[in-house]
Amino acid sequence: MSQKDGFSTGFLLGSIVGGLVGGTIGVLLANRQQEGDEPEVLRRVKARTQGKNSDAQSIESARQSLEDKIADLNGAIDEVRSSLSEAQLEPPLEIGRTHQQVRSIETPAAAE
Repeated sequence: MSQKDGFSTGFLLGSIVGGLVGGTIGVLLANRQQEGDEPEVLRRVKARTQGKNSDAQSIESARQSLEDKIADLNGAIDEVRSSLSEAQLEPPLEIGRTHQQVRSIETPAAAE
C-alpha cells in the first residue's frame, strides 16, 4: 500500500507544480505578446502566413509588370511595322536612272 500512497502523492504534487509552472509561463507569454515582444515560434508562424500573402502580392505585381512590358513591345512592333510599310510605299531610289546616265556617257566614248 505504501507504493499506492507514494504514487498518489507524487501525482498530486506533480500536478500542482506543473500547473504552477505552466500558469507562470502562460502569464509571461501573454504579457510579452501584449507588449509586442513575441516568442520566436509566434514570429515564425506569422512570417509564414504573411509570406503567403506577400507571395500572392508579388506574383500579381510581377504579372502586371509583364503585361505592361508586353504592351510596350506590341506598341514598338506596331511602330516599326508602320514605318516599314511607309518606306515601301515611297518611290524607289533612282538607281536605274544613274546607271543609264553612265551608259550614255560611255556610249559616245565607245563610238570613237
